[in-house]
Amino acid sequence: MATITKIDLTNVSGTLQGTFNTPFELTDPTNSTTLSLAAGSCDTIGGYIYQVTGGDFAVTDSASDGQAYIYVEDSGNGDCTAILSSTAPTYSAANHGYYNGSARAVFAVTKSGSNYSYKQRILTNINAVDSITTPVLIAPSITTDTLTASGSINTDDIIAVSDQVTFNNKINVTNGVATTAGNWLKTNVNNLPVWNMDVVPAISMSLASLGITGGATAVRNVFVVIVDDAGSAYSEFGVGGYVTITSTDIILNRVSAGVFDNTAYDATASSRGVITVVYGV
Repeated sequence: MATITKIDLTNVSGTLQGTFNTPFELTDPTNSTTLSLAAGSCDTIGGYIYQVTGGDFAVTDSASDGQAYIYVEDSGNGDCTAILSSTAPTYSAANHGYYNGSARAVFAVTKSGSNYSYKQRILTNINAVDSITTPVLIAPSITTDTLTASGSINTDDIIAVSDQVTFNNKINVTNGVATTAGNWLKTNVNNLPVWNMDVVPAISMSLASLGITGGATAVRNVFVVIVDDAGSAYSEFGVGGYVTITSTDIILNRVSAGVFDNTAYDATASSRGVITVVYGV
């Protein structure tokens, strides 16, 4: 019977096992229908080293479809359980890894029914001198020359890339992206209010409503797309208007007798378009 057993480091044999055996491995990372920890592999959980013995250890699936995580936790008797859960881990500085309570997250998996894909080890931190290509990456910090991701990247600290970053899916940033100069930039995308551009020459949106607290000097870029009444024509605002920024507001001014000063832009039933603002924090 397969178990995940604590290694006794008080004897020579146990010490050698804990020193030279490989970290927890999946039996076949490319197989979408199996989810087991490989026999012989071992890793640290809460400061103690555990090893998979007696064969491959099947992971108990308790997760919903979507992003999930394989947790390994001491059951209280010196052996561990391995469970797939939808609960995301957080970084534990004390244990030097990603945990949910006393359970350590060792792999990230995308689940769809009984299929498991994008199986990726969860690392404590990543420092690569060349490149990283991965579907899913979770680490407190990432340092590399080139980073390519087809899935998701989660980090609590810094992504430092000296050359190129490619994302085939999306990137989620909580606190902003640092520029070379060291400033932090955030992007806010909002729908414009209703606007009868044929009659009303200008509208304003407060900086506070866009999450900007640093005044006009915090704004780095404003990009506006205007949609006509039929919802079929999308135009960059600059072809028939201009933007002014005060200490409290962003003001959109349409040009008299310009592209937007006509009845194709006079409806007030829905948003007039989208405004994207990049600002410093």
